Amino acid sequence: MRTGPWHFRLPHERYDMKNMVPRLEQLEGRIAPALWPVTMTAMHETVEARTLEGGEAGVVADRFWLHAGRYVRVDSLAYAVQGNAGDVASATLWQDRDRNGTFETRLKTVQPTGGGIIFDPLNRFDPHLQRRMPGHFQVTIDIAANPAGDMLGIDLRQVVLHRPWRGVLQEHGREPLHVIDHASETGNLFAITDTTPVRSMHMLGGTGDATGQRIEFRAQGEDIDVYTLKFLVAGNADGRSIDRLALYRPGEPSPFAFATVGAWGSDFMPSTLNGEPARGFAARMPGRQLVIDDGLVTDVIVKPVMKTDSDGGVSGDQFLIALYDVEARGMMSSNNLVDNDGDALAEGEVFIGTSTPGPDGPVVGPRHTVVMSKLTAVTNVNPDADGTNVPTGVSNVGQFKLQAASNVNTLYGLNRFDAMTMVFIVEATNVALDLNAFRVFNKSDPGTSVPASYEDLGSGRYRVTAQLESSAVNAQLASGENGTFVLRLLVTNPKVNSAQTSLLRVGIDLSALAWYDRDALGSTFFVGTDLPDSIVWSTRYES
Repeated sequence: MRTGPWHFRLPHERYDMKNMVPRLEQLEGRIAPALWPVTMTAMHETVEARTLEGGEAGVVADRFWLHAGRYVRVDSLAYAVQGNAGDVASATLWQDRDRNGTFETRLKTVQPTGGGIIFDPLNRFDPHLQRRMPGHFQVTIDIAANPAGDMLGIDLRQVVLHRPWRGVLQEHGREPLHVIDHASETGNLFAITDTTPVRSMHMLGGTGDATGQRIEFRAQGEDIDVYTLKFLVAGNADGRSIDRLALYRPGEPSPFAFATVGAWGSDFMPSTLNGEPARGFAARMPGRQLVIDDGLVTDVIVKPVMKTDSDGGVSGDQFLIALYDVEARGMMSSNNLVDNDGDALAEGEVFIGTSTPGPDGPVVGPRHTVVMSKLTAVTNVNPDADGTNVPTGVSNVGQFKLQAASNVNTLYGLNRFDAMTMVFIVEATNVALDLNAFRVFNKSDPGTSVPASYEDLGSGRYRVTAQLESSAVNAQLASGENGTFVLRLLVTNPKVNSAQTSLLRVGIDLSALAWYDRDALGSTFFVGTDLPDSIVWSTRYES
């Protein structure tokens, strides 16, 4: 099958190879009437006619540039097929986003319909055209296995822009190329608490890597450029231990903005939130720093950057982060969004705490605690593998390594993690234990141990508690240090009923772990950790 003459060929293009951008002298047209004065140009590159075979794939059918005098976004492209449209099995629109001549981004693949090829919709694939930065596009087609015609070509007939442009674009020597918009009203923005849960954390002084809040933004009607975010940090001490809030997009290693106290400026700042003292943090961003695409969801992760104790961080402070205000503008309408008026209509507004038009609601994260030392991991280090036979006699069944975080809190010396009380859960099925023989020790000094009391929970389960405070057992972990702690027990009969399976295991209950955040001057008492597992289990013995 032979194609041609190709209807997208134009005779007079010249290119500036240095910048890889076609000169704009021969295809310039003007959109009119339009909401804004704008010049739009379409520049087609020459694609040679050639002979094709049935079933051939990836045939370049059109290659062109689109240039706009202002920021616009392409929603769809429509082609007329010259010849038998059924000879086109599929067509694919590509974009050369970095304008290096390689079309690496596939925007959409479609099949012909109604004698034409329509790439619609394209808005979710984000083909933006910025001022002085033309977009470079290519269309490839796959030929049907048994083509019926002897000539095939495609001709670009329509470009649909997102908003607010309207009118026609005259290409050199061709019929008008219609340019249509969808609407011109200001869009809306919704901000709610993200569906990804955020755990209450121990926020370590001098760090900024823990998530304090996640917020989900959704734009409606047009792309929305968010230029101000305001947060209230409330708690028992008005967020005094926080230096700033770092704002991240999911998966990005660096923040796109910081919210600080100073950036709030002279705007009114509430002094309380739900009866607790509060402090405001604001991020004021340049244009396009945070753009929420129309119809899509963008998450913002808020990570507080904590002060060290030398800079004013205080162990034991508690706080939560609430979204207070959002300032934004429409990308295409260029209108600023207004505050929610509380009714059921979306009229160019910012809605906070609701995913539909209506009164605002809270967007508040969980409560966090400031610490100057903490645990970063608790792991099972019993060398016995799961499934090992239940031991007989004295055995170190529960062995757990506690890892302290490295910290830079040097006021009155580096802070230390100091365990006060350890609580273990013992499960013994068809196994007899000496309940008065529980002992706990630091594996680095097995000769020094402390007895542990027990509470019978029924069905062979026991809660075993060891008081380490004021004992001879070393239960302190310096910055970055780890220690292994062992629960030793005495098995008097590993198989009470010979016809039944015996099971034995020990877990450390992190929710009941009592400890001190200690330096040379004093200490702050805590119960629990911020680790994801409340109980860490050691080896499961079975016989």
